[in-house]
Amino acid sequence: MVEGDFMESYYGRGTVSTDKTSDEFIRVNNFGYNKRINQNICTIRENGRVDYQIMYIDKGYGNFLLDGKFVKVKSGSIIILPPFEKNHYEFSADSLSDYYWIHFTGVGVPDLRAVGAGVATPN
Repeated sequence: MVEGDFMESYYGRGTVSTDKTSDEFIRVNNFGYNKRINQNICTIRENGRVDYQIMYIDKGYGNFLLDGKFVKVKSGSIIILPPFEKNHYEFSADSLSDYYWIHFTGVGVPDLRAVGAGVATPN
């Protein structure tokens, strides 16, 4: 675990790149969280990753580039980022957000685009 003055982060398999595919049925490449965000976080992956990413925003909010527009995604939401698509998301220092993420791959992973990549939000 990496702890700062206030923000807490965890990377289950370390911070070495885990951006890979697998011939296994399903493989979790990495997982983790950022809690009590008190610094600006900006992630831009022009070509995305080779695996899927699911993010769950537990508290606060993040701003995600979806369909060419920034969308404020609030707590209780799940975001699915498919492989090979641009990722751009930001969490601001004043959001004090908590979010969890999983990167996964494998031959048994269905094409999540069929169920709709994007954002699922609470009612």
